[in-house]
Amino acid sequence: VVKSHRHKVSVTQAFNQLRGDKGARSFYNGVSTVFYEIFPPTVIYFFTYDALNNQLSRYFKKHDLKHKWVIPAITSFTAEAISLAILVPINTIQTRMKTGEARYMYKSTWDGLKSISGNEGLLRLYKASHLLLLYYMSFTTTQFTLYEWTKKAMVERSGEKHFSMQQSVMATALSTIIASGLTNPLDTLLVRYQVTDFTEQKNKKLTASGLLARDYKRVGLAGVNRGFFVKVMLDTCYSMLYLPAYEYFRQRYHIELEI
Repeated sequence: VVKSHRHKVSVTQAFNQLRGDKGARSFYNGVSTVFYEIFPPTVIYFFTYDALNNQLSRYFKKHDLKHKWVIPAITSFTAEAISLAILVPINTIQTRMKTGEARYMYKSTWDGLKSISGNEGLLRLYKASHLLLLYYMSFTTTQFTLYEWTKKAMVERSGEKHFSMQQSVMATALSTIIASGLTNPLDTLLVRYQVTDFTEQKNKKLTASGLLARDYKRVGLAGVNRGFFVKVMLDTCYSMLYLPAYEYFRQRYHIELEI
């Protein structure tokens, strides 16, 4: 809500706006899309990430190549690209539903898919794919690369081979805060783009760069970077739910990445 408004809206104002619409239910707008947005793309991501890590590790070892630190950057980037095939259209629907606008209150994920494809064309579901691709590639690649680098530094510093869950939480927090902060302007642009109806006459020739220039002219750098602290906090809390768990199972089933 904070990011979708053209004018500056504080977290308190956004909270009151949502509560005033339909009460507590408004805070769960788009909940029907959560499963589709998280489960299939995440399974695809981690399966691809570990498979590529395994293949590249073997390749580097076989050919006695150095600079293994590049592996997580390559594998996280590629895995994210593949998972986005499902994530892009679902994200469009979810972002719109979260704004609370009446025209975007789809009954379900499938209703959103039918409504957007029917009224704005099937390609509208992927119209923001270049921005979503850029955002997730930047965020996930930065987050996972920094996580692996931080893990390596912590292990070397402690002199112990075991990487504890406490250390994993610390590495998760550090890598996520940096990745989230750096990519917040991209996320703001993405949200603004997702809630724009390009069938309207005034928006037919509007591009991502044009939208960015328009918003920057209206509200300046602060507007382009709005919702910074909320995004960093949410990304960090969310990452705490899966990265340490992923680390636990990775160690348990001996699929460590050596860089």
